[in-house]
Amino acid sequence: MKKIIITLASAAVLAATVHAVSPNASTSTTGSGMFRSRAREVVMGIIGELKDLRAKVALTDDQRSQIQGIVKSHKPEIGAQLEKGRDARRAMQDAVEAHGADSTEVTKAADAVADAARSRALLIAKIRSEVAPVLTPEQREEMKATRSRIEDSVDELLGKFGE
Repeated sequence: MKKIIITLASAAVLAATVHAVSPNASTSTTGSGMFRSRAREVVMGIIGELKDLRAKVALTDDQRSQIQGIVKSHKPEIGAQLEKGRDARRAMQDAVEAHGADSTEVTKAADAVADAARSRALLIAKIRSEVAPVLTPEQREEMKATRSRIEDSVDELLGKFGE
């Protein structure tokens, strides 16, 4: 459940980034249009992977209840992390627009984005460590494999960003 929330949040950030990079681009097969088209494919692939994961992992009612309890116990932290990341990204965009990409203001804003990413990663690790004992070894492996496929598809997309 927590991975779904974090992954969907990441997908939303990716989609927003794609839109910010080329908000008026067509979905042509050249330049930014091709990137946006591929980004949509990646996001839809992530959604498909998450739907498949639910069926493959097949949590028992007891597991589902335990995981929901873990996620609920971290709900305030999750909300704070999402807000911190959103605010940091907006502040960075504002700094770029107001001061230019090479300014000290942008460097400070980038540090805040990095700090938000670090905090988010630590929270994910904490929640993951609490959820892992609830899962069977097979379920953990399936979740790991799905996460790896999702990360690979995002890495591949971002690797093509400059093409």
